Amino acid sequence: AGDILAQKEIEITSHDTMGSLHDKLSQLGKDLLLETLPKLLDHSIEPIKQDEQEVTYGYNITKEDEKIDFNKSKEVVERLIRGLNPVPGAYALMNWTSFLS
Repeated sequence: AGDILAQKEIEITSHDTMGSLHDKLSQLGKDLLLETLPKLLDHSIEPIKQDEQEVTYGYNITKEDEKIDFNKSKEVVERLIRGLNPVPGAYALMNWTSFLS
C-alpha cells in the first residue's frame, strides 16, 4: 500500500527457488535502496500512486499448504516444491502398508 518510490523488474526462471529468489531480490533491493535514498532525501522522486483496487495481500502459509497433492499436474507439484525450497519445505505422506502387502 502507498505510493511507489522506485521499482525494478527481475526475471524468474524455471529453476528459481524461494531461496534463489531471496538472494536475487536481496541484492536488487540493496542496489535499489542505495539508488533511491539520495533521491528521496533531495526530493527528486516523483511518487507514483497505486490503484488501491488492484492491491493484493499475501497470506501466511499453513502446514496444509506445504503438503504435496500428487493429483495435481506435475508442473503445479514442481512449482510448489521450488516455491517452498529451502524453507519451509514441501512434504508428502505415503501409506507404506500398501507397498508392504
